[in-house]
Amino acid sequence: MTKEDKKEVNSDDKKVEVAATTLGALMDKLDALAEANKQANERVATLEAMAGENALKSFHEGRRDHTIKRAHLKVVDGQSVVSWGNLLVNRVYKLPNGTWKEDQQMKIQLLDGTEKEMDYAEWVRVQDIKFYTIKRMSTVPGQPNAPRLFSLANESGEVIDVLETFVNP
Repeated sequence: MTKEDKKEVNSDDKKVEVAATTLGALMDKLDALAEANKQANERVATLEAMAGENALKSFHEGRRDHTIKRAHLKVVDGQSVVSWGNLLVNRVYKLPNGTWKEDQQMKIQLLDGTEKEMDYAEWVRVQDIKFYTIKRMSTVPGQPNAPRLFSLANESGEVIDVLETFVNP
């Protein structure tokens, strides 16, 4: 940078003085960028005109964000189920009349922290679900096979943390 390329700033007027050679070089760069931008826009217009509507739709579909945005939890007694455990009782036996009987009990944990025992056949038939928006998915560092922790938000904005195992049952 030469002495004539240095700029002087007058703080009262907010004016900048630049040497003519520097200004000429900047203007040449701006002209080259404007021309390159014009050519790129013409190429894009040509490609869009040549491509069919289905090809453009397929192109944009392939580049959209494919991450899961919503999750759902089962609802029992009006509350979301945030976890469940293994079967507490798991007996399957044949009655004297020849029919099979299943006695399977499991424990579930509801959103308010209460636990409830319920019949496994009842659990399988639960159709009520509540949708949540996934705010964040996090993993445990150093444990690649550990389930992820989902932070879910309901309509009112309340955020709950649920392990991946219990989301979308």
